[in-house]
Amino acid sequence: MLKLFIPLSLCLALLSSCSTIKPYQPSGNHHLNIYNNSDEGIKTEIDVYHVNQACQLDYQGTITAKDTTQTTRIKTNQINYLVVRFSSSTFFSGSHSMSKVLIFKPESDHTYYLDLSYIDDIYNIKLDQSKHSAKQRKTVSQLTLNKCQ
Repeated sequence: MLKLFIPLSLCLALLSSCSTIKPYQPSGNHHLNIYNNSDEGIKTEIDVYHVNQACQLDYQGTITAKDTTQTTRIKTNQINYLVVRFSSSTFFSGSHSMSKVLIFKPESDHTYYLDLSYIDDIYNIKLDQSKHSAKQRKTVSQLTLNKCQ
């Protein structure tokens, strides 16, 4: 039994080290405030990409949204491509996931607010901005990558 346990443990350790998800390393100097209010058991992740001059996505990392407020930094004057993903997995109902893409170009004189929720199978994703000195928020206009096609 021990002879089988050791090779199996090594195999599992190798597989777990091959994960392609890397944590997002904040860059830039402007804030993105993330508010997550999702049902218990819902995992919320945000894949962060930058869009380069050739319209290619450059993966920056993944943010695991917690059930509290988080603040991270994002680059301005560059198109940011965010993939917000909600997922759940239970023994009896299997796994479920949904995702939504947000594309925007942060302005240097703004702070950004990403409100996320997944409650009773209904999701809501809202991206707002405000000038650093203002209290009033405005919904961010979404960009498209039509020029890349």
